Amino acid sequence: MARHAQQPLGAAAIFGLVGMLLVAGPTLVLLAAVGVAEFSPLSYAIFKGVWAGILAALLVLPMIIVALHDGLLQASTSPELAAKKS
Repeated sequence: MARHAQQPLGAAAIFGLVGMLLVAGPTLVLLAAVGVAEFSPLSYAIFKGVWAGILAALLVLPMIIVALHDGLLQASTSPELAAKKS
């Protein structure tokens, strides 16, 4: 992932794949195993809110770490920073 951290589109694609594989897939399997065929509008809203909260909880820390790492890389290779050090 470090190689893609320098490219925001690459990092976004990786987070999208992680979300799809680790969250969406198991969610669909769980819903099928439980036998959920349809949701009422209220049940859907509650389910979607809980699901989105779990997804955010799982992905927000890695996103922050990637963004900070990218910022540190840019700062350490910045010509302005090198000029200030000398």
